[in-house]
Amino acid sequence: MDQNTIYLNFKKNVITYPSNTALAYIENGNYRKISYKSLNENILKLVSYFVENKLQKGDKVVIFSENRWEWPTVDLACNYLGLILVPIHTTYGTKYIDYIISQTKPKIIFISNDKLLNVFYGIDEHLIDDLQIISFDKVEKENVKYFDDILKVENNKKIEPINDKNLVTTIIYTSGTTDMPKGAVLTNYNILSNIENVLKYTPTCSNDIFFSFLPLSHVLERVAGQFLPLVSGVSIYYSRSPKTLIDDIKLAKPTVIISVPRIFEKIFDKIHDNLRSDSKFKNNLFYFAIKNQSKLNSLKRHNKKINFFLLILCGILDKIVFRKIRNIFGGNLRLAISGGSSLDKRIARFFEDVGIKIIEGYGVTETSPIISVNKTNEYKLGTVGFVLENLEVKINNDKEILVRGSSVMKEYYNDKESTEKVIDTDGWFYTGDLGFLDKDGFLNIIGRKKEVIVLSTGKNVVPGNIELVLNYDKYINQSIVIGNNEKFLIALIVPDFEEIEKYCSLNNIAVDNEKSYLNLDKIQIFYRDRINNLLKGFSRYEQIVHFYLVSRQFDEKHDELTPTLKIKRETIIEHFNKIIRSFYN
Repeated sequence: MDQNTIYLNFKKNVITYPSNTALAYIENGNYRKISYKSLNENILKLVSYFVENKLQKGDKVVIFSENRWEWPTVDLACNYLGLILVPIHTTYGTKYIDYIISQTKPKIIFISNDKLLNVFYGIDEHLIDDLQIISFDKVEKENVKYFDDILKVENNKKIEPINDKNLVTTIIYTSGTTDMPKGAVLTNYNILSNIENVLKYTPTCSNDIFFSFLPLSHVLERVAGQFLPLVSGVSIYYSRSPKTLIDDIKLAKPTVIISVPRIFEKIFDKIHDNLRSDSKFKNNLFYFAIKNQSKLNSLKRHNKKINFFLLILCGILDKIVFRKIRNIFGGNLRLAISGGSSLDKRIARFFEDVGIKIIEGYGVTETSPIISVNKTNEYKLGTVGFVLENLEVKINNDKEILVRGSSVMKEYYNDKESTEKVIDTDGWFYTGDLGFLDKDGFLNIIGRKKEVIVLSTGKNVVPGNIELVLNYDKYINQSIVIGNNEKFLIALIVPDFEEIEKYCSLNNIAVDNEKSYLNLDKIQIFYRDRINNLLKGFSRYEQIVHFYLVSRQFDEKHDELTPTLKIKRETIIEHFNKIIRSFYN
């Protein structure tokens, strides 16, 4: 990046492409577009408002909102003045909100709607007293200002933007799977160096449309799904909600989406569900097409000679069979980037065969966030790609991944002790993830260091590898493998309730809302056989000796998932401790 701040890099596109679409959101069933020029005008109005309210460089501003066009308006206005934006995940309860507000002491908080306002008002009232509250939606509450009213005020002030790459841009609180979240302090330089080096591996195209649905409060979407497109001069289209995701994608027709594996897994399952209800002819045609396309892709990967007949056949089958699947994503998708956790290689290969390239990357909040990513023209499924050029990676003796370079955070906010635990005197950041670099230079992730199960026999087990295989099964939605300091492994299994209830219907097994059918011998034996078959390739000590079928999903409401849908192991183990102990006592 040739400018020192995120805003100044964005401003270049305002000058070069003023009428190009920067943002788009759905209103009355269609996407309404905001140009780069209009977005900048809104930013300048908000900057004037901040100045009028005497906000100064280094002051904190909090945002508590779902993804919407107001988000980058606030973000870039803060960056303009050197204010520090602190996002709060919309799934956080009052305990976490209270903690973040008391730590950062913001001057202003932006809240999206009445629902989140009600959550916010549950925190310690003394923290609210001196805090100015601005709502994106119009709400009938005292002392709450309306965002649109601020934007109606004419901007008559001439204020120069801050131009210092070392200024702190944001404090992002980790959605950690244990303990209270820690605030990663990221500068303009951290984020811009990350973007610049990611673009070397996965460049944007001039007509790209990024589809935004992962929470902007999370670092991956914030950097790769917001800042990267806006400094590259391309468009961002927002989804309304998870419930409308598929409809919104079809309407937006994006070229790039950033996602987590669970989304691809759900779409993969849905495609195969539809296949099972289709005619035998359509099934045969689909699997014939997959077989031949897979063969063609394999020949391409190994630079082998391609039969002309196979090439023509695959071209015809692609139009007849696979185009419909690509239309689920709007029909124009050129690239899907998957992060957050491992994507099953078989699912990635399936999407590649139907014409949707999914490349995996890896990073953490503290590294702004991307550490490695597969290149669009050179990738290896099952890996998280090449380390970015601005970073060094080394693997220490216990296989932990260490990172050093310009994307590594400055510190944890007001937490010197935690900072010194993860960044050593030579500048190496200890990620807590285990992995290795293969002979071709691709980084491979094994699992989280603190999640490794050490059996009482001394054997080490990486639970994520087992869970990945279990979750691939169409009858299993989620799983968690347990057994630290015990002789054997057990698993909590959340069934895919839609699939298992279809199975029950076909086998004349009565189902009920309380899910008591999960305790029936027939269902227990059914899952026992599936688990055994799935884990045939694993060692004896990695087998699941006992399992328990959970009657509800692990979810954010029970604080069992992070905002990016990672399992909080310790919380789940605590919630199901009585059941777990029954297997070991």
